[in-house]
Amino acid sequence: MSLPTILITGATAGIGFAAAKHYLTQGWKVIFTGRNEDKIATVENQLRAYANHPSQVLGLLCDSSVPTHFESLPKKLQAQDIKLDAVILNAGVFYPKPFADNELSDLNTTMLINFTGPAMLLQHLLPVMNNPCSVVYVSSIAVQRAFAGAASYAASKAAFEALAATLNLEWSDRGVRINHLRPG
Repeated sequence: MSLPTILITGATAGIGFAAAKHYLTQGWKVIFTGRNEDKIATVENQLRAYANHPSQVLGLLCDSSVPTHFESLPKKLQAQDIKLDAVILNAGVFYPKPFADNELSDLNTTMLINFTGPAMLLQHLLPVMNNPCSVVYVSSIAVQRAFAGAASYAASKAAFEALAATLNLEWSDRGVRINHLRPG
């Protein structure tokens, strides 16, 4: 019997790491990503303690700021004949700074990692998603509650939430359902 399979981005620490532990204890195969290969290897070993079998955990390199990564990750999954039942888009950054002090590069970096990267990764993952497939985007309370220094961050998270609403219409026939969480 094959295990249900989940991909969790940004799971080398924090919410993503906690989610990976949870799904492993529930008997899922967990594929997780990070942007540092040494950290990925360390976390992969740590997560195996929660798995019933070492093959239940797979860590892969995927940095949301590197377009070739969100193109190559689905190819790696296809090469291993992996189909996804669920995805948690957790990878993200927050660089607090008053908006008046933001430069174009600050806004571009935040949008790339929190919006464009996850959006394009999700698009590239479509061929490896089962029908049905549940996607959860880790957003932020900053979308609905203003915080000084969080303008770029809040905008990047709100942009993905708007995209998700549209994708729920466009991809419903594929069985893809996208929700978001707003921790905070």
